[in-house]
Amino acid sequence: CLLMVLYFIILNHSGQTNLNAFQMIWEVCMKSDSRRKKKTRSLLLSLILCYFIFLVLVVFIPSLADVGTSKSDSANVDAAVDASSSAKAEQSIWQWIEEHGVLISLLGTLVIALIGGFFLLLSKNKELRLKVENIRELTLEEERAKLQAADEQRQNEKKKVLKTEEDRYLDYIISKNEKLAFHGFETKVRVPILLWDVYVPLRANLAGLRLENKETDVQRMHKGDETRDVSIEEAVRLAGDRHYDGLIILGDPGAGKTTLLKYFALTFAKKEAAQRLNIGGDLLPILIPLRNVDIEKSFLQNICRQLEGLDLGLSEEFFKEKLDKGHAIVLLDGLDEVADEAARKAMCLWIDNAWVRFRKCRFIITSRFAGYRGDVRLPGTYLELNMQDFSLKDVQQFLHSWYKAVEVALNEDSNYWRTQARNAAEELYKRIEGNPTYQKLAINPLMLQLIALVHYDYKTVPDRRVELYQKCIDLLLQKWDEAKGMKTLLTAKEARQVLQPLALWLHSEENRRQATYNEILKQMRPHVQSVKPGVEVEKVLISMRDRSGVFVGFGTEVYGFQHHSFQEYLTAEQIRNNNDVATLVDHFDESWWRETTLLAMGLDNPSMFAAFMSAYLNSAKSNGATADFMVRCVHEALVKKEAPLVKVLQNREQNWQTRYNALLGLEVIGSEIAQEAVKTVLDDKEPRIAEKAFNVALAWGLVKVEEEKAEIDRKTGLALRFFSEVEKQAEYILVPGGEYVMGALQNKVRVEPFYLAKFTVTNRLYRLFLHEKKYRKPPYWNDKRFNGDDQPVVGVSWDDANAYCDWLKHKNKKGGKFRLPSEAEWEWAAGRAERTYPWGEKEPTPERANYAGKVGQTTKVGNYPAGATLDGLMDMAGNVWEWCEDWSDEQDKRFRVLRGGSWASAADELSCSNRDGSNQEDCYKNFGFRVVRV
Repeated sequence: CLLMVLYFIILNHSGQTNLNAFQMIWEVCMKSDSRRKKKTRSLLLSLILCYFIFLVLVVFIPSLADVGTSKSDSANVDAAVDASSSAKAEQSIWQWIEEHGVLISLLGTLVIALIGGFFLLLSKNKELRLKVENIRELTLEEERAKLQAADEQRQNEKKKVLKTEEDRYLDYIISKNEKLAFHGFETKVRVPILLWDVYVPLRANLAGLRLENKETDVQRMHKGDETRDVSIEEAVRLAGDRHYDGLIILGDPGAGKTTLLKYFALTFAKKEAAQRLNIGGDLLPILIPLRNVDIEKSFLQNICRQLEGLDLGLSEEFFKEKLDKGHAIVLLDGLDEVADEAARKAMCLWIDNAWVRFRKCRFIITSRFAGYRGDVRLPGTYLELNMQDFSLKDVQQFLHSWYKAVEVALNEDSNYWRTQARNAAEELYKRIEGNPTYQKLAINPLMLQLIALVHYDYKTVPDRRVELYQKCIDLLLQKWDEAKGMKTLLTAKEARQVLQPLALWLHSEENRRQATYNEILKQMRPHVQSVKPGVEVEKVLISMRDRSGVFVGFGTEVYGFQHHSFQEYLTAEQIRNNNDVATLVDHFDESWWRETTLLAMGLDNPSMFAAFMSAYLNSAKSNGATADFMVRCVHEALVKKEAPLVKVLQNREQNWQTRYNALLGLEVIGSEIAQEAVKTVLDDKEPRIAEKAFNVALAWGLVKVEEEKAEIDRKTGLALRFFSEVEKQAEYILVPGGEYVMGALQNKVRVEPFYLAKFTVTNRLYRLFLHEKKYRKPPYWNDKRFNGDDQPVVGVSWDDANAYCDWLKHKNKKGGKFRLPSEAEWEWAAGRAERTYPWGEKEPTPERANYAGKVGQTTKVGNYPAGATLDGLMDMAGNVWEWCEDWSDEQDKRFRVLRGGSWASAADELSCSNRDGSNQEDCYKNFGFRVVRV
């Protein structure tokens, strides 16, 4: 209205219409926000219309009056006088209007405003009525929505009731297993990586069967399948097709055993087993962690026990019907997680009873290697699988799948983010491919996932396993929250100080991985208050549970570490912090403590290697049975101090076995200090020490064979030796000839003098042969349990062994024939017809030989000097069966002779007279050989 008044004032003084004023007013009104624009436009148009009406009255009517007056004066002169009085009156009216135009304009504007306000009030009233009606309609709609929701809820409840038991159970299995066990990034609201998106099919070696105890391990191999590399899926089909009782799948920590069973459960639950696994049949997956099993309860009771509190409404009868008909597949995870060896043996019997009860079903059991050895064996005919590490191709496939899943989940499924994922995955793969240290870590599925996680955040990868755990835990504890700008209750360092003692407390009881909420709070409280006084322990626990990814909740009342490896690593850190070498020594070589001990050796700041080795070597644990694991500890140590080993080695009053173990450790270290220490015992009065010292010094190039060896022979009285230049100075011992009655065949035979290799052929020596002859690799060549340089080569057939001997014969410039020993030569060398076992008459013990699966694999050659023969030949009993030149039966000529027993053989298979045989093309994981030179 004020703008209109201003316009009228301008118009009154100028006498002209200014259209720019209209444009100005219009633009001002059109700059109003959209909510007011429509109302403003309507009001403006009304005012403009009123103004034009007023303009007509004020401007045009007076003009017309003037024109009419002039026309009247020219046409009727006479009437002018008569009309003069009336014209003057009219003229005075228009003159008054012109003189008071501003006032009239203002009054007109006010009248227009009042009229506009009246109509606006009517409009508001109408709008109010419309709003009331809309509110009433919305209220009615909300009521209808509530009624509809209630109705849908009733329908869902009805559907839930109508939903079958099987559907409810399968939904539970899918929801529990469809996501990758290791959480994604808390920085971005915890990425849900689906297991199917990143799963890489695993492969394994068929490892034969465990049948009746009276059969040798060679016979058990014959009743199994030929040793070959197979996919796990193929092995499952094989076990079903050939009516085995089930499968036992063995692997290293982090090899993917649990993930494999989760994948199987998910595949069967989604009814895609035929497509993904090529396994027919609509089978119900029953996945049970064995650590949760109560062997006092039946199999059915344990199934229902793990489903308690889930409100699934499942009965024992439902599972019984499926199991009775063979319409289920039983997946039992983690035999090694059962408390101790006695409990694991009892669990094996419980599993066997379950199979006997429901023998129509397939049973698959997993375990770490360390948890399935010695007397811990499943009765019956189980196909044994040894899980293989990832190949580089598998590593590449996993990285591409993992990065794609992460980038798509964090951003969007677009070509740009797929390209980003592909580039990042390939960049990391190139690093791994070009770095042998990275490769050793990346071939383990768990470690590869940690590598990807750390690389995603840090854009780099540590070289050592211990450092990788450290980086990963740092990332999980703190970096995610920092990336989100969240204030953490504890820093990574403080959280570690709380979790380390908690891990040790959990680990101190074998097989304890979880504890209740109250138990965890009780253990955490003093450590939280120590690092951050005043912080509420409950909030710290919830924060760790919900955001860290290290320590998680299993349900609402049970807590534990997300992966057992985190518990083992943090336990090792706490032991290092406390310098608690006594705990490691007390539990040395126990399966529950092996990983923790190795990780503790890899830690520094400070290193506990020296204190640990001193305590170990001066304890009862230092014996032949633990020597192999002690060597692994030395390999794993970051800081290798020679002092405690040198002190024990040079103490000639010390037990010879302890000194021998110290010598093994110094052999691994190989430093100048270690070399000088070995030189001091070359003339040791203990023949086994002097002999080992000479072999170590020879390998280091510290002694010459011809001159110094002759002197050592005179001092020790040992038999003459021959050293094979082709085989890196491998030692052959002269075995004197003689006549005796062979124990097994009771034939009188005469044996001429011959040289027999002191050790079986190792992987280090066999690699020379493979490289030069371009020969095929044995099936276990890449298996970490059997491919150490100083372990005996396994998986070699009789034909392979003969090919090696032929290669030696053609390479040796000094002449002589290299071949496999005859059966008569082997038995004579082992016992000279005087000993039941190579070492004498005493029964086998873990200090004398590697047998009965107590170690679960081959050990380094020469680790059992207490089991040496009279001539100093090593490992003639246990470790590997050794091929001989002869036929087992000269008439039949189907099998070649095997002698000596292996790491998997029973004690009675280790006698010098015991013999077995196998097809000369067989190449099992317990077959090796040694060479004769004549």
